[in-house]
Amino acid sequence: ENGAKVSKIKCFQFAQQTLLNSVGACYDKATSLLDDYFDEHSVLTLINDTWNSDLPEDFLDELQNNQQIMAPLELSEIYGICDDGEKRYKKENPPGYKDAKKKDGIRKYSDLIWWKEVIQYARKSRKNIVLVTDDVKEDWWTIDEKGQYLFRGELITEFEKETKIRANQNQGTQLESLKLIPFISSDFYTAVANSYNIEKADAIGLAMNLTDKSYISHIQEKVFDDILDDLIFSGTQYVNDTVTYVGTEGIESWDLEDCEFLGYEIESRDGNTIYYRLNYSVCLSGYSHDYWGRDEDTKAVILSEPFYHEVKGEISVLVCREADLLIDYEEDDDYASAEIEEGDLSEVVYKDYQYEPEPDPEAYTTCSECGKPLSVYNDFNGKCPECAALED
Repeated sequence: ENGAKVSKIKCFQFAQQTLLNSVGACYDKATSLLDDYFDEHSVLTLINDTWNSDLPEDFLDELQNNQQIMAPLELSEIYGICDDGEKRYKKENPPGYKDAKKKDGIRKYSDLIWWKEVIQYARKSRKNIVLVTDDVKEDWWTIDEKGQYLFRGELITEFEKETKIRANQNQGTQLESLKLIPFISSDFYTAVANSYNIEKADAIGLAMNLTDKSYISHIQEKVFDDILDDLIFSGTQYVNDTVTYVGTEGIESWDLEDCEFLGYEIESRDGNTIYYRLNYSVCLSGYSHDYWGRDEDTKAVILSEPFYHEVKGEISVLVCREADLLIDYEEDDDYASAEIEEGDLSEVVYKDYQYEPEPDPEAYTTCSECGKPLSVYNDFNGKCPECAALED
């Protein structure tokens, strides 16, 4: 086909050699770019080579054949764990209490149910446990001053207590506590790679870590812009009980006075979908009014003088990112959704304009007791009528 086109060019006596040289140079450049790209991403091609083999499925089949899959809990056991979970979550005892607000029913106790299954499996099989999880919320891990994740001490203590079997429970033979070795998944894969001298290519690092810091730096302003309208029209949804008084008409909208990005956490991960929690400090101001009725003639709504509110605090935004293994991670700034998950705003300024006294142009002094302005109409020997009446 290209040869036929070249023949046509030749018929019209164009400078075909110059054209062919230009086309050839572009072709060579395109070929080079494609070769470089697929060399860099070859390991990802291997990961996604599911038409030849499904290694994860083979691995799961082997676990099941070797009876290394935990037995499901009875329904009565699950209900018992949920009852226990309700008490634990009120005290913020790990794990799972961070799911209490965003999930409902049994789903909010899924982390706790899984944790109890792990303990039950260890206790029955008498095996130490290597626990690997993508969940890095505070109800599983704490972060030390060096930024390292540490498994919650309460969970270590609970595991040791529940896997220790006393002599009177085991025909006179005491069984000591088992060991729990917790890992964040990315650290676990790195440890396995190091132990078996497996080279961890850059592409694998991109696929596992998803260049979190670079990604967050690209999206933090865009995310806030996306949720700003929801925040402005949220009324008192994210304001705690420090608010003095809100008029019956509520706060129609807020004005943004200040905002600052505080940081982020990896909430959870499911395959190529990862959830981040982005935290912002915000300062908002707004007005509320009481409803006083309608004008008899115009029927227009009559509102009170405004109540001024200024609130400060933090909001958390849950961002869902669906990673594509073929994108350029360094420039990625896309996400599937961004929603305000929770907020804790405190009132720092409150002004009640409707009860501020109107200035009296005829006042010449103030009440010696309460400071109210006095004129010839309300001056009772240097006191207002109310304070003077208290002396009688």
